[in-house]
Amino acid sequence: MQSGVSEEFRVNAPAVPHGVAEIVEMLVDRAKIDRHGAYWPLGANYRQANAASFDMSLGFGSPGIVLTLLEYYRQTQDAEIAELIQKSVAWISRRADKAPLQHGFYAGTAGLWYLFREADLLFPGISDGWMQRARTLLAEKPQGDRPSNLTTGVAGTLVGALGFLDLSPDEEVAFLDPLLDQLVAGTKLLTEGVFWDFNPSSLRPPVSFVQGNAGVEYCLAYVRSRLRRSYSSLLLGSFGYAESLFDEKSGNWPDQDAVCQLKQLKQGEVEKQILKGRVEKYFGSVQAEDSINWGTGALGILLSRALLSDSYADEPVGLKAHADWERAVRRLSRTSEQDFAKLDSSLLYGVGGFAIGLDSCRSLLPDSEGVGLQPVLEQARTVLAERKPVVEGDDMSLLSGVAGLAYAKLRMTSDEARPTCLHPLAAMSVGQESDRAVEGSLDPMLVRRLPASMSVPAVREALATTPVSLRAVGAAVTSRLLKKSEIG
Repeated sequence: MQSGVSEEFRVNAPAVPHGVAEIVEMLVDRAKIDRHGAYWPLGANYRQANAASFDMSLGFGSPGIVLTLLEYYRQTQDAEIAELIQKSVAWISRRADKAPLQHGFYAGTAGLWYLFREADLLFPGISDGWMQRARTLLAEKPQGDRPSNLTTGVAGTLVGALGFLDLSPDEEVAFLDPLLDQLVAGTKLLTEGVFWDFNPSSLRPPVSFVQGNAGVEYCLAYVRSRLRRSYSSLLLGSFGYAESLFDEKSGNWPDQDAVCQLKQLKQGEVEKQILKGRVEKYFGSVQAEDSINWGTGALGILLSRALLSDSYADEPVGLKAHADWERAVRRLSRTSEQDFAKLDSSLLYGVGGFAIGLDSCRSLLPDSEGVGLQPVLEQARTVLAERKPVVEGDDMSLLSGVAGLAYAKLRMTSDEARPTCLHPLAAMSVGQESDRAVEGSLDPMLVRRLPASMSVPAVREALATTPVSLRAVGAAVTSRLLKKSEIG
């Protein structure tokens, strides 16, 4: 095995955004070559318990770095980078052929389907056979308790299957129905509503996009339009839990992952101590944060609510989603210099993801709402353009590392209207099949304990009764939704 690559892979420096050539040079320098191809070792933060799956993940391993190099190649047509991409895809494909299904999009097998589709667009046949392999994995129907979130859970697998596998109607029933059953089975009940996953280092179950409720909601928006399955009760329960967390002072849903504070406390060490039961010091010193980022903040919630507003238009879920995205827009339109200063350079928590995500959300909103976010988007473009690459803990990855900064700079200067990895299903329409949707099946016990759907007039009445405060609007709707259900 070689460390780095030979001089044949030296990066030419064409007219790409400031800092991108420097990052690509770093990626080339740190590539490892073996007889199977090229790859990148995991960053220090991911080398322990998650190494078996993370090194093959879009978010944190070699596949995400290849995605960045694909974006670089789109703008430069650099033949030497093309050769490195082909070596890397060969390495990934060989590993993927022998690996079992790992649920999740950003840290699971489904992210590879997205990568292979993107690679095939530029290099037809580069990863031949991947789609049939994906069908084989789905046909195995793995059982047992599974996470539900986008990153490591069933929702992420559903997103990948819906978006990138070209399934026939019969295959959708055979492959995706069992996944939906697993997603529903993973629903957890609280007095305030429902949630799906709860990480050891989270203060409470998160309602965010990458690890929390908003990511599952994103998945269910497309399940509604593509599979014509409605999960209104689950979504209303999810809204109810999010409502219980909403903070009127900040106008936001507090970030239960407390990203800024956790980074200062060194996340890996915190998680070790929590798993050992030593939680008092951690929970006593950390508070939920007013985050605006894509991964754990208001931006990811805006993305899910905007899609649900379309896919459940003029229904109780759609009306409540609409009220929530108005809240999110209000918070994001107040983005300050201090808010930008808290954003690192990553896609997950930083300005890279904020710029791309805000651009995606703006296109989903009516012009009257999207125009209010335009000044914030322009400021995000400026901040992103000025950011210099800083490598922390050898993290070269897409979501949390330096590759993500290059990806964001390249995508924000591209004229192509292609989906990004932060909104991978953007090319799919939502809402077109709403009139044909049927309510998805739930366990009878779950049905009895979830909020009953309100009629559309009742929701509109609740939204109209307290026009002064968005907090009051949401509270009115949620109280009506939960009145018939004594959960606990």
